[in-house]
Amino acid sequence: MSARKKKKKFNAERVIQRKIIPGLLTAFSLVVLVYLLHIFSIGLETGLGSSAVIFASFAASAFILFMVPHSNAARPSRFVKSYLIGAVLGYAGFLLSGIVGMYISILVIMFALALLLVFLDAVHPPGAGIAFAFLLYRVGLAGIFVVILGVAIMLLVRYFLERAVYTIEEDFTKAEKVAANRKRR
Repeated sequence: MSARKKKKKFNAERVIQRKIIPGLLTAFSLVVLVYLLHIFSIGLETGLGSSAVIFASFAASAFILFMVPHSNAARPSRFVKSYLIGAVLGYAGFLLSGIVGMYISILVIMFALALLLVFLDAVHPPGAGIAFAFLLYRVGLAGIFVVILGVAIMLLVRYFLERAVYTIEEDFTKAEKVAANRKRR
């Protein structure tokens, strides 16, 4: 075995900081979002599938935002833009489907969504699920309110995670580097 490939020691603090706390925050934020969907009856009045698709989109976003926070898709600006664009275009598609039919509306809205997400640097794929849920299950204006609340909750949890967990992690990383430099001397 080469000197470069050192076997990593199990570090309980790092596992707690990088895996367990973000995992708990992911689960917590999803419980709050399910509660919001229930309170606002999203899915009950529009069909059970709408809340499932909205929840699935938020669940995918929670995983991206909290478990792989350094990925490009986890940037908060991309997350916010994708959900707002998705909700507005999805609602517009719901309205458009009454005029041109469901299939043409899906074609127009999903094409417009793809272009806007790319051109506005808002590539966060679960945001497309929001548009599709709104359009397919005819989610009304209350759905936009739920999406905005959901985005706010996710951002608050992300803010807490960055301040509490990742700041501690940076301190540990700096301390490890200082200790490694002292050992070399």
